[in-house]
Amino acid sequence: MNTFTVYDRRLATVENLTGRIVFQDPRDIAEHLNIFELFERQGLFGDEARNMLSQWAEEYRS
Repeated sequence: MNTFTVYDRRLATVENLTGRIVFQDPRDIAEHLNIFELFERQGLFGDEARNMLSQWAEEYRS
């Protein structure tokens, strides 16, 4: 599984099974910010997230 971290508009890292890649080019960082925004739009937050977790827990228990 690969993960990435955007620290600020000057530094991002990507971690994979064999190591870490450091990005300092603004274009690379902007691309990772775009990817994060895509994930964020798919996410659930607050009551919506709690409700979904409760639903999954109920389904798991039954």
